[in-house]
This record gives sequence, structure tokens and C-alpha cells, in this order.
Amino acid sequence: MSSQSTSLHHNEPVLFTRPAYGAPAEAFFLLPPRKLLRVHSSDATLKLVVSDFRIEGRKITYTGTEKIPSFSEKELFPAEKTARSIGHHTDRKRHLLFFEGRYFYDQQIRFDYETDERWTLPGPSAHSRSLPRLSRLATRIAEGRPITVVLLGDSISAGANAVESPRYIEQVCDRLRTLTTGEVTLHNLSKGGMSTPWGVEQAARAVALRPDLFIVAFGMNDASGKYPPENYAANVRRMVTMVTDATPDAECAVVSGMNANPDWHLAHPEFHQAYHEHLKKLADARIAFCDVFTPWNHLVARKGFLSVTGNGVNHPNDYGHRLYADILIRSLLFDTAQDKCSSEVSVPNHG
Repeated sequence: MSSQSTSLHHNEPVLFTRPAYGAPAEAFFLLPPRKLLRVHSSDATLKLVVSDFRIEGRKITYTGTEKIPSFSEKELFPAEKTARSIGHHTDRKRHLLFFEGRYFYDQQIRFDYETDERWTLPGPSAHSRSLPRLSRLATRIAEGRPITVVLLGDSISAGANAVESPRYIEQVCDRLRTLTTGEVTLHNLSKGGMSTPWGVEQAARAVALRPDLFIVAFGMNDASGKYPPENYAANVRRMVTMVTDATPDAECAVVSGMNANPDWHLAHPEFHQAYHEHLKKLADARIAFCDVFTPWNHLVARKGFLSVTGNGVNHPNDYGHRLYADILIRSLLFDTAQDKCSSEVSVPNHG
């Protein structure tokens, strides 16, 4: 959704690709820039200026003489296994560019720009508007009472590939702290490679922490393993019920997260879609539904997956972690936080 008004985007990342041999490197922004203000890279030796780039709508093309990070199709999808690749492409023959740590962060170039369009996160659906917000959490915030947050999820929630930006759950807690005088305590029980059966096993740890807000965020590894959607939903429900039965004042949130790289043979987007539909049905007065899935797919459609990923396959970059944080705070406390929490998709600003 976009509306006409001038807005400023900071540190929007793009990964440049070369569509053909000898062709200039190109990428796509979320919105069409009216004016480029600044370009910055992790490589301090790169002396880039905005005049090195040409803008056509949302498309940006590099016209400078410095060598910038960019990738051909053969580099994105190598025929042979390399130290920076993973199997397999959906064609089951080629591999995919993949690496953990800050590799993708260093390949992505970030821009500040002005635009005449403002893209806002999708508003609450008719279904979600009919549900009460997390009223007990809102009361705790208003009264300045302590808030204990417990997160149970996979590597995305553990903070994978957040480089210069805090992990999304830390951003959420930081934003809660701006809304209350009370102490906000975070316990992040998330672990890489895990899925909902493991989450059920760990739920007793969450119960012992007596959370005021319990967040469940699984799906990436469940989908890669083609875990049945009905079982996935039952496991999420079990985790939530264990906490709410033991802690009557606790409120919960379930996160419908990002899709994997659509070119990866283990992406299984149909499973993510099914999980998304099941999670929507769990929402009630004590369970907030956090829809990262829909705006994530919108970002990928406009920018390309490689401009929003932290590892090339199944993790977000800093931009993606900011999206998660924005969605969660809006879903948990939209009415309370609307004056202090912008609905605009904003990118992490470190420049």
C-alpha cells in the first residue's frame, strides 16, 4: 500500500546483479527514489557517490568505474559446490549462493533516498480488527509495571545474520521501553535449526519464567522438512496453552514469518502459506497474530530476495529484522503505540 507524500528512506540495502555478460550491475528499491542522497558500503575503500548510479523508477543501475559487489547468474547459482554455496536450486542441479555471518551484509550496498511514495504496512484485517488487543500488556505499560517477555523460536528469532542492527526481539523490547516506565526483561530461548516439536519440549522452560508476554515464532525449519500444517498448528497451540494454563495473566503472540529463497529446493512456500492460515485461526483476546509473512513477500516481489536476506537462503538481513520488529510492535499494541510507532516500513539507520 502506498500513499503520495515525500518520505526519506535510510540505509535501504540492495544486492546488485549482472543480468547478462557485460551488462551493468542493477538492483531494485522498495519505492522509486525521487533523489538519491547517499550511498554507503561496508568496504571503506569503495569511494562511491550518488552520481555513479542511474535511477529508472525503482530500478537502479551502476554506471561508475569502481568495482562494486555484484553477481552474475552463474555466481548466484554455481554448477558445482563451493565454500559459499548450498544445495540445491529448484532445478535440483545447481547450487545457491549461501554464507553465514556478515558476508551478505558486506555485499549489499545501502542507500539513503527521498521518494514521493510512502509504503505502509498492511492495516489490520477485518478479522484482526474485531479482536481485542493484548489488554493486560497495555495495562502493564500504562501503569509502569514490570514486563517479562519470553521468545521461543528458531535461528531467525535467535538473531541470525543481524549484523549492525539489534535482533528483532531486542528492537521490540527497546520500543516497549519507550512506552513504559516499568522494567522490560527479555528471555530469548530460541535456537538455530529448531522446529515446533522442539518448541513443545522447551515450553516448560518458558512456563518457569512466568512471562507476561510469550511469543512463539517457528516455521522455517518446519517448512523445509514439510512438516504437516495441522501438526504445526497443534504444536503452536500446545506451547501457548502450556504457558497460559500455568500463568493466567500471560498473553501470547504467534508469528507468521518470512519465506525462504524461492529458488531453494527446500523453500516449500506452500507450507509457509498453510502455516500462515493456521496461525490466523489461533488469534483471540489473549493471542496476537503477527503477520510478517505478507509484507515480507511484498518486499521480495519488489526488491528481490537477495536484497533482504542475511545468508542467501533462509535468514533476514538487518532490514528484515527491522520489518519483524515493526510488525510485532504494531500487532501487539497498535492502538497504544500508534502515536509512537510508525506504520511505515523503515530500514535500520546506522549511517
